[in-house]
Order: sequence, then structure tokens, then C-alpha cells
Amino acid sequence: MRYDYNVTPLTFTVSLGSTPYSVALNTATTDLAGLVSTINTAKGGAPFVASASAGKVLLTQTGANNGRALVSSGGADVLGSSPINTTGTAATSGTPEQSAEMTLNYDGGQPAVGLSLGVGLVTIGPRGLRYRITAFSASLITVERLTSSGSTDTAWPGFDLMQTVNGLITLDPSNLAGGYRGPFGCAPKGELVTELEWTVFHANGLCGIGREGQIYEIRSFHTFEYRDMDAAGAWTVLDKEHWGGTRDAQGVTYRATLPYPMRPEARIKKRFVSQPGNIDSEKQDDISWYSLRSLRQIRPTTYPGMTVMAMQIRGGDRLSAQSESQANLIGTRILPVYTGGAWTAPQPTRGIVPWCLNVLKSLGYTDADIDLPEWDRLHTVFEAAGQYYDEVIDDTSTAKDRINDALACGYAELTIKNGLVSLVRDEPRAAFDITYGPKTQTYSPQNMTKPLKIDGPLPSINDFDGVDVEYYSNLTWAWERCHVAGREMLD
Repeated sequence: MRYDYNVTPLTFTVSLGSTPYSVALNTATTDLAGLVSTINTAKGGAPFVASASAGKVLLTQTGANNGRALVSSGGADVLGSSPINTTGTAATSGTPEQSAEMTLNYDGGQPAVGLSLGVGLVTIGPRGLRYRITAFSASLITVERLTSSGSTDTAWPGFDLMQTVNGLITLDPSNLAGGYRGPFGCAPKGELVTELEWTVFHANGLCGIGREGQIYEIRSFHTFEYRDMDAAGAWTVLDKEHWGGTRDAQGVTYRATLPYPMRPEARIKKRFVSQPGNIDSEKQDDISWYSLRSLRQIRPTTYPGMTVMAMQIRGGDRLSAQSESQANLIGTRILPVYTGGAWTAPQPTRGIVPWCLNVLKSLGYTDADIDLPEWDRLHTVFEAAGQYYDEVIDDTSTAKDRINDALACGYAELTIKNGLVSLVRDEPRAAFDITYGPKTQTYSPQNMTKPLKIDGPLPSINDFDGVDVEYYSNLTWAWERCHVAGREMLD
């Protein structure tokens, strides 16, 4: 195979059946790829194409194959002295194009008729095709498609982008049942549980009250249902009943073992069952869904930032309905303490400064953002003065307000000093921060043009001689009030 056709031109013929096609090569090429490109240019509109195959030139017929062979002559420098000819299989006639179509039937098998002619939008899927709502707002909902087993169809690419006013949303009938509370998820995302436990509570007791005030025993009924959140589908129904014959508060706890580890959702409703006699009109059976718990497969040993305590209470049959909310705890926070220029390990503390620094740290402030030497100095002052922060925070507020509430216990408040989060306390100062004369005095002849005058009212019989203080007592667990006289305030 040569490439210098500019020195010695070459003309060869390729015949398809009885039709010859002449190819003239008269330009220089340097490799096989260049030779193939030159042949494809020189052949013009001939019904074949040249390509490189295993270091040789391959000529292939283009268009419909009619069963005729390609035969070359005079091209030994290009195709070799004995080129191999391969005859293809002639093409046969195909089937005319047919448009896709579908026949729709009603549930009974009768053909669907009455559809409007023309082009429209339609969603086609298997019977029972459902979508789960994952998020919603006043004008937008987000859904995911479910498979026949009820799990999420991860291969679904979503709906095509379109705008229409003919959309129709139909709720799954299992979500239309009335009287339910829930459903509520029973496990964190990504975790499975094996058992469910729920408690129903009768705050006003469970009993029947006759005409003459006699109290007798009655029954209460409810239905608890659960299902796998990932699979959705039908609910597992558990009908429960229990008895009671007292006006004292009482509750009942039930447990259900799940058929397999799952991430369930549960709901509950009160069930009416007619009881004999006058029970239906004399019963007192108000019921509340009090709690819902699940048994996790991965049991945590600790809860970050939280101390957990279990408590058992033993009482008599006169225990009131409000007793459970009257168990109080005097707790001490466990926080790292900054003292002596270094952080210590977490330890129980009632200190003002450790709590404030913990809040600042939780907000993202670093040691470089905080005036730690000043916080450390006033921590020593607060501790020596017996000033602590023991407030229980049970309502919403801003971090700045809560920090200032804590600092108020030590006559201090939050401030910014030289770009650092610091605090300032109402206390005597040995020297003034800004001086106009000697450091031992603020006013002197060097910075005064007139004599110093001090104006102020004299004490009056109408002045307050004390204050009333209202506080929440840790002894009585109630709000208390005391009067502090003026002399006691000075002392």
C-alpha cells in the first residue's frame, strides 16, 4: 500500500452489479486515515463508503442492500491483488408504520365510550397507582410515586413540566376515615422498630353514675391501627376494651408486637359500642390518647445535652388526677467552666458565667470572639458574692434577653468591648476609664470653668421605704411575696 499518488496517480473502478464507478487518486497522503478520506472524496456520489479495518481499506455498500456484490478492478495498490468480496443479504419489504393505540374498558369489562375526540392529557398506570404527599404549602404540593407494594418508586423521574387547570387529585380512601387522631410516625427516619406501646387515659375517671349517685363499672372501647410507612397499604386494626368503676383518674397501657421490623405510623379512635341498661346515658368515659412509644432496634445509651431519669411513684387509691404533674426536681446544670484561664471538664455548676458562655458557644461564637479574661474575672466575683442563676426557662425568647436575665443576678449586663462579647458589672471602680485630670478625680480646676454644683431633691415622707419582692420558692413550689424595708436594703 502506497500513499504518494501525487507522483504516480491511480484510477481504479468499483462496480455494484453492472454499474461501474470510477475513483481517481492524484493527491499525496501520509497514512491509512488520509487515504480513506481521499477515497471518500474522490468517489463522489458512488453508493459505497471507504473505512479502515485491521490496517486495510474496507469498501461497504450504502443504502438498501439489494443482494449485489461490490467488485473492484485496477486498484491493487489500494485494495491488494486479491481483494475479498462479501455479498450481503438483500433487504425484504417491511411492515407499514402503525400508530400506538390502547383500548380502555370500564370495571365491568364494557368498552369506554363517550371520550372527546382530539388531543388531550392523560395519566395511565396500573390499577391502584398511588402517590404519597411528602410536602405541601398553600399553593404547592410535592409527591412521590409508590410501587404496587407501597414502597417509593425511586426510578420515577417525575411529571413532565406542564400547566393545566384540569388536574384532579383523589385521596386514598384509607385516609378519609373519620374520628381518628393521627397518623403519627413512630420511629425516626432511617430506623426500624419491633414493638409499639400506647396509653389511653381517663382524666375524669371511668364509671357509670346512676340516678342516686351510685358508681358502677362500665367498659371503654377504642381502635388502634398501624401500618408500615414505607409500604403504606392497608392498616392493621387492633380493637381494644377495658373496664373501670371509679371517678379517679386512670390509664391503661397496651403493647403490640410488629410482624417484622418496620418504620410504622399509627392512629387511634374511640369506638362506640352500645352497653345494656342506662349505661349509654349514665357513663363517664372521656378518653385521651396519652402516649405512644416504640422499641428501637438501635438503643441509644445517652442523649446529647440531656440527663434522663426514671422515677416510680407508689400511692394509694386516692391519688388525684393532678398528682403526676406535681413531681418537681431541683437540677444542677452540668457544663464546662472557664476558670483560671482554661476550660475544665463538664461539672455541676449553678454559676452565671458558665451558663452564659455555654449559650454563646451554642450560637457559634468561639473563644476568639469572647472577652474570656473579663468573664473569668467576674465569674470569681459572682461566686464569692453567692450570686447564681437557677431559673427554669420554659418559654420562647431571644438569647440576648436570656443572657441578660442571667447576668442581672450578678448586677451585670451583656456588652461589646473592642469587638468582643463581654459584660459589665455595676461595681465600684478604683480608676475611671476616661480621665480629665488626675486619675483620683473626675472634676478638677484643670477641666472646670465654674464651681461644681449638685442639685437634687431632699428626702420626703412620700418616698418609698422598701420594695415588694415576688419570687418562685423552691421550698413550696409556688409564688411567694415578701417586703424588704429600706434599712434592710441598705444592709
